[in-house]
Amino acid sequence: MMVSKVVSKANTQPQLRLLALPICKKPELVYYCAQKRKDVKGKVPDTAAEYNATEGAAPPEAAATPESKDLATRATNLITGATNFAASKWEELGKVEKSNWKYKTYMRGEKLMDRIEYEEWLLKALDASTAPKLWSKRPKVSNGDTSSVSNETLAQSHESHVPLYFPPSLISESGLMNNFKGLLEYRESHHQSAMTKALLVAPLTLPFALVPVIPNFPLFYVLWRAWSHWKALKSSQYLKGLISHEQLETHESPILDELYAKRRKGQEKLTEVPSGTPQVLLTNEMVEELTQAFDLDQQAGVDIRRAIMQAEARLKALDKSS
Repeated sequence: MMVSKVVSKANTQPQLRLLALPICKKPELVYYCAQKRKDVKGKVPDTAAEYNATEGAAPPEAAATPESKDLATRATNLITGATNFAASKWEELGKVEKSNWKYKTYMRGEKLMDRIEYEEWLLKALDASTAPKLWSKRPKVSNGDTSSVSNETLAQSHESHVPLYFPPSLISESGLMNNFKGLLEYRESHHQSAMTKALLVAPLTLPFALVPVIPNFPLFYVLWRAWSHWKALKSSQYLKGLISHEQLETHESPILDELYAKRRKGQEKLTEVPSGTPQVLLTNEMVEELTQAFDLDQQAGVDIRRAIMQAEARLKALDKSS
């Protein structure tokens, strides 16, 4: 893991950043919010050419032929188009009259969405295809000595890192990385297994296609779940790659500390709370402040609120079991 130091000579900003948002302690639950940087046109810039130009660094796809790149691009566009089309059709179901069976189906589907673990949602929010590429070899910048490194190379090296911001008053750097690594290890194996099971179940839903008028919702749902697990799997593998390639930087965030301090104001200090007592740290009231402070989009706010709701449900279940 890289020690976080801002390179003053680099005129670029990270293409992707992560926010570590502690939800509660004991059990320790952290939501990791992924945010892509946008250019002036509102699009995520493609820095593949910059990585190719970086001294001593090359993305895995650098040796790929133009034909293979074109095929991968078309496949990605096809999947994206199909996903957007399905999403638009699904949203149309929620715009019909409430007495219509389509609307009732939509509401039941939305409840199913809320039951999907927030860890899966946070991984799906990360699009690894538009994130910084993993190095095949790390650029040589030793002990912070940048005298022998060009400004262009230094800027490109900085941009290819992904910063992870966290509130140091709530979680230590070592505790953060242990939590993050543990999450990725579990989610990778979980999504691999779940995706395989969904694909095996898909053929069993084909008989529903014989029912006239009503769409084959079971098949659509199973395939969507398979795609969802696949996307989360790829994101977990990418994030593990950032750690192993030393492209993940941890940054203490005074802004996050200040937001959480407002939440704790007037309450007992965390060190004075009896051992074993659940400590809820992130609330719905804080979400709006978070979205404004870090310029998060609307979907990020929805995902954070879902994580808070699920964390509260887990704490209630834990309290009942104890």
